[in-house]
Amino acid sequence: MAHVRTRIREAMKAALTGLPTTGAKVFKSRDWPRNAEELPALLIYSGPESSEPVDFDEATDRDYDVVVEVALFAGAEEIDDLMDRIAVEVENAIQADQTFGGLAKSTTLTGSEPDVNLDGEMPFGSLAMTYSVNYVAGSDPEETL
Repeated sequence: MAHVRTRIREAMKAALTGLPTTGAKVFKSRDWPRNAEELPALLIYSGPESSEPVDFDEATDRDYDVVVEVALFAGAEEIDDLMDRIAVEVENAIQADQTFGGLAKSTTLTGSEPDVNLDGEMPFGSLAMTYSVNYVAGSDPEETL
């Protein structure tokens, strides 16, 4: 088995694969795709995690930030609209199963940060959506309670 964080990222990738706009272009990576044919895409990667002890079995209550980043090329006038369309698809997919099959207690969108670069032939946009995933881990970091 793998660390719960790894399993959560894998479950997020599965939930986000096949969305109408990004399709199969979902990567568990911080590295942006290298060419325009791979865009628009979603990147899934770890943010910080905080934890505190719970009163039983050496368990810890954890809040794990996972970033789902939209990466795309689009015309300057449509880039924000395309980022918002993909954000709707991502938010709806995660809302459909906030526990990822029981791995988590809850998943909450805590913020979004857009970035647009208008230099070059085609404007490049990204939207980093941060989700706080709450779960309880046992003394073994591969298990949830």
